[in-house]
Amino acid sequence: MIHRSLFVFLLVLATIVIPFNDVCAEESIQERHTMVALRMIGHQILLRSGDKISLVKPVEKVGDRYKLSFQSHFQFEPDELVGLIDSVIKKTEIAKSYLVEVES
Repeated sequence: MIHRSLFVFLLVLATIVIPFNDVCAEESIQERHTMVALRMIGHQILLRSGDKISLVKPVEKVGDRYKLSFQSHFQFEPDELVGLIDSVIKKTEIAKSYLVEVES
C-alpha cells in the first residue's frame, strides 16, 4: 500500500453539444453535477481507506482540471483507486474519458 496525502486531478474530456442560447445555463448545471460527482469520488476514496471522519476539501477547478484534496493522509491501492473512480464516473456520466494524476 502507498501511504501519502492524495490530490487527484481529473481532466474531463467530455464533448457536449449545446445550443448557443443555453450555454450558460447548461454549463452551470453540468459544472454543479461534475462537482458533486467529484465529491462523491473523494468520499468513496476515504470510505474505502477506512476513514469515516475526515473531510473531502472543496473541489477546485484549475483550468480544465479538477483538484480533489483531503483533510488527512490515507493509504490506497492504485488498482482500487482506479476502479473506484471509474465506477463513480460511469454512474454519474460526467465524462466519456478522463485522466487521473496523483500527487503527494
